[in-house]
Amino acid sequence: MKEYFKYKYGYINVDDENLYLTNSGNWQEARETEEKTRANENRNNRRIVAIKIFVYVVLGAICIFVLKNLGKPSVGFGVIGLAIFLGYRVYKVFSKKFGSRYRIPLQKITKISAQGTVGLRIDFLNANNEPDFEIIEEPEFRGRDFLLELKTK
Repeated sequence: MKEYFKYKYGYINVDDENLYLTNSGNWQEARETEEKTRANENRNNRRIVAIKIFVYVVLGAICIFVLKNLGKPSVGFGVIGLAIFLGYRVYKVFSKKFGSRYRIPLQKITKISAQGTVGLRIDFLNANNEPDFEIIEEPEFRGRDFLLELKTK
C-alpha cells in the first residue's frame, strides 16, 4: 500500500509500515524522515519559525510599499495589484513548508480521531515511547476518510 494526501501545510504519505509528514509528498523525502523525538521536533519548530519570519517580513514589506504608494499618481493600481498578488503567491508557496517532517510507525498509532469538522488528531507513541499527538489541519477528504479508517483495519 502506498498512499499520499495533501493537507494544509504539506503532505501525508502512508505505506505498509509508516505514516510520514512531509513538505513535498515526495517518497524520497518521506523515507529520509526520522521518527518524532524532542530533538527533531525542535529542529522542525526552528525551521518553521525561520520560514514564517521570512514570509511575514516579505508580506510586511509589500504592505508598506502598498500603503506608501496608494495616494501617488505615479504608481498605478496595476503595480499595487501586482504587489498584492506577489504577497499572496509568496504565502501560498511557503505555507507548504510550515508543516512538520517526521515519520510515525503505524504500529505506534494509538488513535486517529476527527478534530472539529475538517481536522484530524493522531495520537501515537514517539521514538521514546512517550504519548504524543499531531493535529492535521484540513486534510483532503479522501485522505481524512482513509486515515480515520486506518486504525480500524
